[in-house]
Amino acid sequence: MRRIVLGAALAAFTFARGYAALGYAGFEVRDQMVVGAELRLVIETYRRYTPWLSHSSKTGDAKGYLVTVDLSSTKPLAQRAKVYGPLWDIADPRSSVGFQTGAIFTQADLDVAQATTTCVFDTDGTLLRFSVDAKRRVTVRDAFVPAAGAGSWTRQGDVKRIDDRTEPMSEDRVETPSGRFALIYQGGAAKLYDLFTGEAQDDPWITASFAHARSIPTLENLSTFVTEDRNHLVVSPMAIWNRDGRIFETFDLDGKTMKRSEVGLAYSRPEAKPTLFARKLDDPGNWRSEAPNGAVAIGKDLYLFAYEDTSLRLYRPDSSLEFRAQSDGGPAWPIHNVRSMRHRPESSELVLFVTGELDASTIETMPVTVVRWSYRTGAIARDDVRVKDLFEPRGDQLRPKSAIAVK
Repeated sequence: MRRIVLGAALAAFTFARGYAALGYAGFEVRDQMVVGAELRLVIETYRRYTPWLSHSSKTGDAKGYLVTVDLSSTKPLAQRAKVYGPLWDIADPRSSVGFQTGAIFTQADLDVAQATTTCVFDTDGTLLRFSVDAKRRVTVRDAFVPAAGAGSWTRQGDVKRIDDRTEPMSEDRVETPSGRFALIYQGGAAKLYDLFTGEAQDDPWITASFAHARSIPTLENLSTFVTEDRNHLVVSPMAIWNRDGRIFETFDLDGKTMKRSEVGLAYSRPEAKPTLFARKLDDPGNWRSEAPNGAVAIGKDLYLFAYEDTSLRLYRPDSSLEFRAQSDGGPAWPIHNVRSMRHRPESSELVLFVTGELDASTIETMPVTVVRWSYRTGAIARDDVRVKDLFEPRGDQLRPKSAIAVK
């Protein structure tokens, strides 16, 4: 999940009602990455409000920014951070649910979605922009070039249109951790796409593996992970699946009945069939405890990732080898709610983007928290970056206190 709602209340609101209020300004982290010792964030500010006599809220005045922070410096945040932007500026409103999930409810939602620029980080940390060339009616890709006085964009090429008819949050679609590659299952077949070019990728093994997993009866309500090198696919079912009032606690594979809470499937190139790995759920009623919570390739081997409040683990599916970090009461702990994860194999490091529990008392001060775990040495570094301090209310919106213009 890339989106982290942080926000800043500008009017009284009730958190339990999903921020329903007269209006407030906030921001979201759209993408995040660590390159060397620099944190890079794509931030979107917005204004959310509920029109008079309406039961649903609107989100408008959306602007995007690139924020970079030197994590190696101990200077005040304002002196070690840079804000570039706006990268995009969309005044027109859309439904707040559509803003959060990408769902389209009205023509206005569609118009705003098509007009909105998408900015994400490439695997090397380069910021990419995807926008529509109105004259040619094609999507184009640009790379951001930072400079001291003003940032600029360099055209990289056109992006082909992808045949993707899956719904938002569909289990028929899974991306690599970087978001560059996507497996899409529809019409009884799976395809692999490079989302940054729109090109279909010829990889019979990974597409056959995903198609096999999606064809297993009653294997729904899943956590699915594909490693960045596309050599491993992990399918981990939640303990139960509820459909039409029926509770499913098992699934069938090769004529055998498997208990959902006890096993997961691991596909590893070049094997045609998955291997089963055992799961032990400390609290089957809590979905957060239903490990694994991710998957990475270390060399040629698959490692599963699991986190708890007091430990981090990378372990082989057969449990033959494990890297573990155990809490020692230091400032890096506790680690709650891992929102996304990036593996840096060149430095044997796992970068975790986490957040605490959001409630009415923390929504205005919640930092962007980055945890860097050197799993071979056991060292853990934690940075709590109060990105909101780089912005200030102006009217009913948030704007950066200081920004480098983008041409």
